[in-house]
Amino acid sequence: MKLDRLLPELSLRRPITVLMIFIAMLVTGMVALQRVPLEMMPSGFKSPWMGFWVPYPNSTPEEIEELIARPFEEQLRTVAGIEYLESYSQSHGVWFFIQLRNGVNTDLAWNQLRDRLDRALIEVDLDIEKVRLRRMGMGESIFFMGVSTEMELSEAHWLADELLRKPLEQIDGVAKVDFWGGDAQELLIDLDLESLGRHRIGAREVVMRLQQENFALGNGEITEGSRRLTVRSDAIWRTVEEVADIPLRQDGLRLRDVAHVHIDAPEKTWTMRVDGNQGLMLSVAKESTANTEHICRDVDALLNKAMKDPRLEGLKVSKLFSQGDFIRESIDNLKESAIWGGIFSTLVIFFFMRRWRMTFLITAAIPFSIFVTVMVIYFAGWSLNIITMMGLMLSVGMVVDNAIVVMESIQSQREHSSDPATASIEGAAEVSLAVTVATLTTVVVFLPLMLISNNAGFSFYMTRIGMPVVSSLLASLLVALLFLPQLVSRARLFHEIKESRLISWSNRKVVALLDRCLRHRFDTGLVLLLIFALIAIPQKLVPSSGEGDGNVNNFELNVQMPVSYSFEDADALFKRLEARFEEQREHYNIKTVTARHSNTWGNIEVFLNSDVQRSWYGHAAYSLLETVGLYKRGTLNREEVIEDVKKNLPTVPGVEMNIGWGNDGQDENAITLSINGQDTNMLRSLADEARRRMEGLPQIVSTELDVDQGDQELRLVTDRQAMDRSGVSASALAGTVRYALSGAQLPDLRQGGRELDAVVRLEEGDRDQLSKLKNLTVGSLSGRQVPMGEL
Repeated sequence: MKLDRLLPELSLRRPITVLMIFIAMLVTGMVALQRVPLEMMPSGFKSPWMGFWVPYPNSTPEEIEELIARPFEEQLRTVAGIEYLESYSQSHGVWFFIQLRNGVNTDLAWNQLRDRLDRALIEVDLDIEKVRLRRMGMGESIFFMGVSTEMELSEAHWLADELLRKPLEQIDGVAKVDFWGGDAQELLIDLDLESLGRHRIGAREVVMRLQQENFALGNGEITEGSRRLTVRSDAIWRTVEEVADIPLRQDGLRLRDVAHVHIDAPEKTWTMRVDGNQGLMLSVAKESTANTEHICRDVDALLNKAMKDPRLEGLKVSKLFSQGDFIRESIDNLKESAIWGGIFSTLVIFFFMRRWRMTFLITAAIPFSIFVTVMVIYFAGWSLNIITMMGLMLSVGMVVDNAIVVMESIQSQREHSSDPATASIEGAAEVSLAVTVATLTTVVVFLPLMLISNNAGFSFYMTRIGMPVVSSLLASLLVALLFLPQLVSRARLFHEIKESRLISWSNRKVVALLDRCLRHRFDTGLVLLLIFALIAIPQKLVPSSGEGDGNVNNFELNVQMPVSYSFEDADALFKRLEARFEEQREHYNIKTVTARHSNTWGNIEVFLNSDVQRSWYGHAAYSLLETVGLYKRGTLNREEVIEDVKKNLPTVPGVEMNIGWGNDGQDENAITLSINGQDTNMLRSLADEARRRMEGLPQIVSTELDVDQGDQELRLVTDRQAMDRSGVSASALAGTVRYALSGAQLPDLRQGGRELDAVVRLEEGDRDQLSKLKNLTVGSLSGRQVPMGEL
């Protein structure tokens, strides 16, 4: 049996086998369509980008660069495969960003990174809290919500934590729920400077005494008769009064004598508001293998159920972004496009074939190929996402080609043979080699992009696009050579019809044009070269970018304030900005406005309502009516809103504002200029000069200098001789100042079913002036309390 006759003859000689194969593949594809995971973007790509945050509060960028950034960089350079390493030092810590070379084992590099971090932490020997590591694609946030309230923010924080965050973390597939904005109530121990001096006890001594309290310790076991009893030492704090009665010295001095012990919200250093009211934000991150759409649906259901709880009556929850909604909307749009594409393909085929039954058999290749492709996606462990759906869309118009060619060939054979089975075999066999070669030619176009690209990310995404196309084309080849001959042989398709006059006229014109081209080959070649040249010129003028806006419907206003600003100054400025957006809520079609700020930095994020969903023909009709002036939208679109905001931004001396475009403020029209060197001060002056020159260019909308200017600071310069005379060590001096100003974290207080953080430090009125700081006493080796002013 010749290879070109293999599938057509199998189709006619084994009809039951072929039918069972067809039904099995179709049913498997339908089941796979119900079970395949839905995501916005494909998972599984191990990004070469890594990063981590090293916190070190109450410092300066220069100090952090010297103490942390440079020693860490020395250790990180020993990680194999690093192509790019960047550190960004700020006033409260440093970010490190790492890019690996193509082909490097990312898991091995990740393990090496963690090892080098441990070494660097030992080397710098600083009191550094937990380092936060970040690997792109790990713990991706898929759902954001804002919570606004008029009740006490600390109470709202506790309610949202108990009734929203904790239940959300119990949803299958949720990796974590981040929660920020506002603070839970704390046990605050505010030391009174005057009382400390009167009782001759230092802040450091009080802190060290309290750190020895509030614990439960297993001591072992004892045997009493036939019983074995566990012995535990219980020194747990249970009430505020119990904490206030803690003895500090043997002379009867108690904590209440030198401090105010109470439960309250911590001192506010930054704030957050949702739609003008104080608020909170929550983000839900999923596990890497979880179904994004299912998780978002479960989160929506939980929120709807939770908001019926009477305890949450004072909270207003706003859904800011749901990746699940985006996925459903995108897939629905793609489904609609696929359906309309199939309908138009059917109409075009019918226009030329002029037979409904023949048209139906040809277009049956579209759904069958899609089901087979979904089956391949499911068993490959992939998801149905925008990228794979794009591959499916590319293949919709291609999968009918093979069926059309085979059907035309069978029709030609039927004109010379009275046996339908023989005509089907001969017709399919005649073109089987041609359609196979044509299909494989299209398939091999994707193979280099999928298999031999030097860019791992490019290869990953091209595989997700190419594999659906390849699978659909191979499935269409199977339909054309295996299933179609049997169906055609059993159906009455080829009856006489009158050829369309339009088709006859088109055929005559095509033949005439072809004849003219063959008789004037040189002129035809010149025309083709001119056409290619005309195509190449506009191709260079079409803008390109790494990514588009997609369906993002939000933007950010980032605000940098001078270090001289107080928290109250910043709060007043942000309330003014929020009020401007509130005035334009209907005109801008605003859904929610969130604002957060400290005294020197903040941002306002504006979420717009989604546009009215219309079909493609509805969208085209409204666009046409708007173009001719017969229809006018009542609200601005996102781009128009951004332009209007830019034009109307207020000018505030010392305050810098710039517009970000959602997705962490990244804009595809932004250009980043990096200046490298060893001297940070020199780099800063060069950056200021570069910024000054660029701001004069007419094409530049706004510029941003990504440099942390640091906060204003007060430096305590020690007198070494005075310290030696007083018997005060440098560590005692530094510890006293730190405990007094920054405070010290103590073991939690458990009360009323809540765990409250415990913090001890000077009360606010004793740390607002330099003169009061000088009166702070430090314990000497002899036990005498020495005022700071003497040291």
